Formats: sequence, C-alpha cells, structure tokens
Amino acid sequence: MKIKRVLLVVALCGACVFGSVGCGALALPSALAKLAAGNVGDLTPEEILALSQVAADFINSQNPGAAVELTPEQAAAIANFLDQNNVTTLEELEALFMEAETNPDAIVGLDELAAAFEGTADDFDPDSVTDEDLQELFDFLEQGGA
Repeated sequence: MKIKRVLLVVALCGACVFGSVGCGALALPSALAKLAAGNVGDLTPEEILALSQVAADFINSQNPGAAVELTPEQAAAIANFLDQNNVTTLEELEALFMEAETNPDAIVGLDELAAAFEGTADDFDPDSVTDEDLQELFDFLEQGGA
C-alpha cells in the first residue's frame, strides 16, 4: 500500500517533493516557493523534475528502490494536465479530485497524463485508490510536500 501512495503522489503531483540536477540551478528554489504559496499549478515541467529528484532521493533514503524520478515527458504531462484543468492552487487541485469522483468526464487531459506513465507501474491500479490514499496525498500537499 505504501508503494501505491508513493506512485499516486508521483503520478498526480510529482511536483510536490521532487528535483533533478539537470533542471537548472533555480528550478528547485522556484518550485519550493510556488509550493509554499500553494500555487501547485504554476509549476513548470523543469520545477516538477527538480521536485521529483528531491522526493525520490528522500523516499529512497528511507526505502531503497521505492521511488523513481519522473521523466521530462511525465513532468510535462503533469504540468499540461494542471493547466488544461485550470488548476493553480492546492484547493483547486482538491476540487478537481472531488469532481473526478462525481463527474470523471469533466476532467481534461487524463488520457494524455496516463499515457505519460504507461508501463511505469504495472502493479498500480488507479481504480483501487482509497479515500485514505487521497487524504494522505492532500495532507502531504497542504504541508508543502514535507
């Protein structure tokens, strides 16, 4: 179950605690500033990659091999998904998740987002995500990904 939660965080918001050396020197500080302000939807693909590296490194320090960094394509898919759904704040992201439960057809770009992660988690079933998994994700995001 812990791996599913990690994959959910990476898939939906890989941007919440991640980073990459090749992303540019200012990507991580910029990403952290945006998260601190609650502006998850303003993250660029480069900032999402920067957060991805940091999160993967931290998770793997606690549980080696449990997390994998995002690819540039996955980071771009996350940024595009948030943009297509007009998500800027964490509250808007939470509202999007709630909307997805009641009206999944209202969610834009879900197929493109899923395609970016295709084959990366054969054991991950998004249909088996529990309310507890989502609550843990929201709690994690509200704390700024820390």
